[in-house]
Amino acid sequence: MAFRSPENVQRNELVRFDLESVIRAPRPGNTQEQQKRGYKFTVENRGNFFDWFNTFFQIQFKMDLKANGGHNADQLSTVINGSHSFIKHSAIKSGGKIIYDTDNLHLVTFVKNLLEYSDDYSRSVAKNSFWYLDTGATAVDAQNAGFAARRALTSSRKEVNVKIPMNRYSFFEELEGRILPPMQLTFEIELNPDAELLFGSVDTTRVTINRFYLWVPKILPKDSLMTKYISEFQKPSRWKYLREKNFSSAVTRNATDYRIDASIVNARHVFVF
Repeated sequence: MAFRSPENVQRNELVRFDLESVIRAPRPGNTQEQQKRGYKFTVENRGNFFDWFNTFFQIQFKMDLKANGGHNADQLSTVINGSHSFIKHSAIKSGGKIIYDTDNLHLVTFVKNLLEYSDDYSRSVAKNSFWYLDTGATAVDAQNAGFAARRALTSSRKEVNVKIPMNRYSFFEELEGRILPPMQLTFEIELNPDAELLFGSVDTTRVTINRFYLWVPKILPKDSLMTKYISEFQKPSRWKYLREKNFSSAVTRNATDYRIDASIVNARHVFVF
């Protein structure tokens, strides 16, 4: 249901939530990397409705030389494709209970985006999410247009702002057209280490995040939407796959068959490459 249409909503606005603690080591010392674990957002506003499907993270980052913080303009390195590459693990809790928990998000989301983004979307809107597809396997501008575009944005210690749309994760994807009741949600985030985030000269370069925000659209419903919410959205329902596990181990090949490990049950998506 398009509940954000004018006939249903009096007003909607973006609300920013800050980390519970400041971003760790915004200026790491020479030869040091930024701490990428232990980040948490808490949404405690129990008196308002939010459009969780259109929630996104905002990250501001820059690259420099690990040895002395100098410019990396002459280094053949940049961040790998897509802003979703920044987040490795996410756990969401409501009232202390885990309602979504999955690891290796960067791997799964990259494959999902690669399969589902149209060419037009990749060349336009997806750029807000740092989506510049590699056209080669090397860190050489002339042979890889995607690498060249990303490197132009991150060179010379430039600060780059990117969005990470949450609806690429299954929990939020399921909330399209849904309204959750007002509740407390806690987001526990682990970011990817530099070794997983960089493409090119990974030993000499580092990524430093200066700003990390959570943006959530808050909506003020009209009476018509509240009537629909009470009649349609408070019916008992049960979701599956709130806890996900992502496996990327090798499979056993027998002639023309591929067999998934017996420990994996109720597989929802399978990618073979």
